[in-house]
Amino acid sequence: RDVLELASHFASLVVILRSLYKQRKQKHRAMSVKTIAVLVAMEAEAAPLVERLGLQKQEKSPFAGPLPAVVFTGLVGDTTVHVCINGPALGFGVDSVGTVPAALTAYQACHVLRPDLLINAGTAGGFAAKGGSVGDVYLATRFCNHDRRIQIPGFDTYGIGAVDAARCPNLTDALGFKTGVVSTGNSLDCPSVDHENLQKKRRQRQGDGSRRRRARRPDVRNSAHRGESDHGHRGR
Repeated sequence: RDVLELASHFASLVVILRSLYKQRKQKHRAMSVKTIAVLVAMEAEAAPLVERLGLQKQEKSPFAGPLPAVVFTGLVGDTTVHVCINGPALGFGVDSVGTVPAALTAYQACHVLRPDLLINAGTAGGFAAKGGSVGDVYLATRFCNHDRRIQIPGFDTYGIGAVDAARCPNLTDALGFKTGVVSTGNSLDCPSVDHENLQKKRRQRQGDGSRRRRARRPDVRNSAHRGESDHGHRGR
């Protein structure tokens, strides 16, 4: 079942990539998306996408240093697509997951691959009370952290670190996916303090739509694709 869910989610991502390519060709030449980097945490998550697009593994990593990230590359039309996974967690026998490996891989992908669009793709927990269901596909409108609690004025806002995702209204309308904020952390559970932070950020977002930050790299558009899985937050 989990494998089928992952395959379904990444089949949706194939549709997104092909739609982006088609839109660039027909309507959005000014966007000039010639290189796309897709960041994925786990090898099993990335496998359906790599296979569907016919990407090839770069045997020699393009990234500097001992970073274990693995990169698969190929062409979709005339657009270069790189799928980057964090790679193995040395000494543990599992994939490198969490915000630290993701940040390291994202930095190297932006610095070395120079993508016009960066897509963070994967699965996430969701909230049934907010209309989420297992198997739903979401396009991110914003990113933030829910478990970086720094109770010092100024640092508290830094800890949340909210930034806007790349706007893609035509893509959203064309594919019919849901939209929502992607809040990230380093645990699969959702203790009450994190749940309270998520609700607080939701209320703040509704009350003040003007206080929004753009990503720190203005030359790289950031987006996220999330398929909802059954390993978190369903009941609340």
